[in-house]
Amino acid sequence: MWLATYELGRVVLDAGYSVSNFHYLDGASVPVEEQHLLDYYDTEPSDKLLTEKIQERIDDGATVIYCGLRVSAGGINDKHDYFDGVEIELLPDLAAMLKQDRMMST
Repeated sequence: MWLATYELGRVVLDAGYSVSNFHYLDGASVPVEEQHLLDYYDTEPSDKLLTEKIQERIDDGATVIYCGLRVSAGGINDKHDYFDGVEIELLPDLAAMLKQDRMMST
């Protein structure tokens, strides 16, 4: 699922649109430094770490946000375990993002 999300993000960014990803619950635990996950499009492990794939999206202009409550509850050190460019926000911030998106599309 994560790979499809980031590949879709790449396509959307390439088309000139903005991309924001909000990682919630276990999604905030997955992409930490040096974590290796299987690339489900291949039978071999991915040639890039998940964090490298996410970093590419950030470098291309995507916004990547992790839920602060999950980060705190999971004992994740956002300054050490995550990589540059990741934002830590709360669910009300996600609601505001969605509201702003809806207002822009109407």
